[in-house]
Amino acid sequence: MRKTRSNDILTYLFFVVLAAFIWFAYAMNTSRTVHYTVPISYVGMANNVVLSGSLPHEVTIEVMDKGALLRTYVRHPLSLHVNIAEQTTQQEGRIVISTEDLRRATGALLQGTTSLLGIQPDMIEGRYYTLQEKIVPVLFSGTYRAAQQYHITGEPTITPKEVTLYGSRLSLDTIHAVYTASQEVLVDADSLRVSIPLIVLPEVRMSETEGVIAFRAEEFTEKKMMVPVTVLGTPDDKNVHLFPAEVEVTLSVAIKQFAAIGVADVQATCLYPQVNEAQLPVSIQYTHSGIFNARVYPAMIDYLVEEKK
Repeated sequence: MRKTRSNDILTYLFFVVLAAFIWFAYAMNTSRTVHYTVPISYVGMANNVVLSGSLPHEVTIEVMDKGALLRTYVRHPLSLHVNIAEQTTQQEGRIVISTEDLRRATGALLQGTTSLLGIQPDMIEGRYYTLQEKIVPVLFSGTYRAAQQYHITGEPTITPKEVTLYGSRLSLDTIHAVYTASQEVLVDADSLRVSIPLIVLPEVRMSETEGVIAFRAEEFTEKKMMVPVTVLGTPDDKNVHLFPAEVEVTLSVAIKQFAAIGVADVQATCLYPQVNEAQLPVSIQYTHSGIFNARVYPAMIDYLVEEKK
C-alpha cells in the first residue's frame, strides 16, 4: 500500500515538472509585453555645466518580444546615454530631447526583434547653466586661547588662504569670503595644526572643503629682577630723588630665552612730576622678543625734587 502511494506521488511530481517545463517553453516562444526602467546619463557637456533638477534620471519603456529574448534585458540591463554637447554651449539655456530623438536613442539599445511600444516621459525638457569662477579668501570664524603657561606668538595662519568657488553669477556676486566652522581651539603646544571644515555654501561648489589652522606658541615662565628707575623730562636745574630708586619687575618670558634676558632688556621710567603730584607712576618698556608681559612693584613711588647747586 505504501509503495503504491509513493509511486503516485512521484508520478504527480513528474507531471508537475513536465507541465512547468512545457509552460516555460511556451512562454519563452510567445510574444509578451513588459515594462523596463532605463537609467539616463547625460554626456558631452563641459565639467562646469550644471543641469537642473527637472531633468529625469530614468525613463520607463514598454516593449514587446518573445519571452526568451526579453530575458536578455534582465541579464544585461539597459542604460541610456544622451549626448547634450551641442545644447550646452551657452552660459545658460534649455535642454530639449524631442520624442523622436528619445525614441531613436532608446530603440538603438534594443534588439532587432524587439518592438518599442511606448516611453515615459516621451520627451525631456530642462535647463542648464555654466558655473562661473570666483576666488575668495578663507577666514577663521572660531576662537582660540592659550593654555596655561603658554603665550601665542603672532596671528594664526590658514591653509589654503583662498578657495575657488563655482556657481551662477547671481550666487557668486553675494559671496566675498568663505569661513571656517565655528570652533574653539586651545593652543597647548609650541606648534599646533588643527583641521577645521569650511562652511559649505548653498548652490556653490568649492575647490576645498577643509582648512588647516596653524598656531605658534611658546611656553613661558616668570623672571624677577630689580631695575633702576629713570625720570624723563627733568629740567637741567633740577634733581629728582626717587624712593625707591629701583623697582621689582616680574616678567613673563619664553622658557627657551630665559637665560638671554637681562636688566638691559627692560626700562623702568617715570615722568618729571607735575605740580601737586603726590607720587610718580612707573612705566615698564621692554624690547626683547622673548618677553610677553611685565608687572612692576611698587607701581607708584615717592620722590623729592631739589635745585641743583
